[in-house]
Amino acid sequence: MKKLITITMVIGSLMSCRKDAHEPQVIKDQNIQAGVENGHLVFKTTDDYNKVLDSEDPGHLIKRLKGGETFISLMDQYKKRIKSSAKMIGNCNVPDSLIKDNESFFSVLDQDGVVQIENTLYRYDYCADRVWVISATNATNNSFYSDFMNGIERTGVVGYFPSYVDALEAVVTGYTTMPDENSVQGNEIFERTGLLGEQVLEHFDVNNNEKNEKETNRLFGKLHYDKFAIYFHFFGKEQYEALGQLSFFPDWRVNFKYDYQRKGSSSENTGTGILSPAGNNGNEVAKTFYEGSRGLKSGDATWDVYNVLAKYVFIERNAGSLWEQIIHYSLPTFQYVNNYPYINGAYRHFIISF
Repeated sequence: MKKLITITMVIGSLMSCRKDAHEPQVIKDQNIQAGVENGHLVFKTTDDYNKVLDSEDPGHLIKRLKGGETFISLMDQYKKRIKSSAKMIGNCNVPDSLIKDNESFFSVLDQDGVVQIENTLYRYDYCADRVWVISATNATNNSFYSDFMNGIERTGVVGYFPSYVDALEAVVTGYTTMPDENSVQGNEIFERTGLLGEQVLEHFDVNNNEKNEKETNRLFGKLHYDKFAIYFHFFGKEQYEALGQLSFFPDWRVNFKYDYQRKGSSSENTGTGILSPAGNNGNEVAKTFYEGSRGLKSGDATWDVYNVLAKYVFIERNAGSLWEQIIHYSLPTFQYVNNYPYINGAYRHFIISF
């Protein structure tokens, strides 16, 4: 088996030699070849990278690697809530919600947003909404690696790809940086899927006393298609926020339906299901429709909330940059359960299409 190529790392303005890379470790029960070198993860193949993303607990798998116990990811930093650690090159804060919603991706990035997949290093840059790329061979040059870390393009050496581009596929097909868009028209690797309708958010305020706003409680729903150039995530999420006196909504659930088509594939993937929070105090459900290293050509999802304690409902939606009121009414029929009006049926229909 081949040895991974030695690479060189620069931290800040300090130049130091990077350790020789070792043969990636094999996690036999998962058939994954990966390792930790110079503080970041190295995946032998794209398939190995995707297997970790698809696992139920990427962080647990990573800790099993040689050196994994000392690896610190951006997800680790989020969990420890180190305020200064959520910053990328450019001193730009990554929102906590973005990290929490994309736990698999942020579990494989080191503290600088770097990961190596096959023979290429990628650095996620939240500020510029792109990933920077450099080959493992060129990364052994201190000057080249410094440009990579500081987001400075160097022809044929350090390049970048916007978040909507399938960066891994672009590199495999010979691109070292984002080409002129006119030159790649019709190439699905560079297609701008999901520019409109890539996220829909809704607030659902429910109230048992129209005269007392303090009794208002909220369900916050989201349907998202997040893009990071080397990771794409299509998902739904519902969270109950206790703004008032109620501690939970008994028996609330979400019925979902989705379909999508992945780039590089002619197959359509579909699915349906029901989600409900665990236990009486459960306040959140989430469903990943798709995640992986390739982007989507298209996607649709419906997200219906059932069985919510409510007498008075206020709904506002944000499908772009502004919140817009869409429903504001008192529910006409209900039955009482534990002295609360209990709506038995769908009270909200939530959709996304891109």
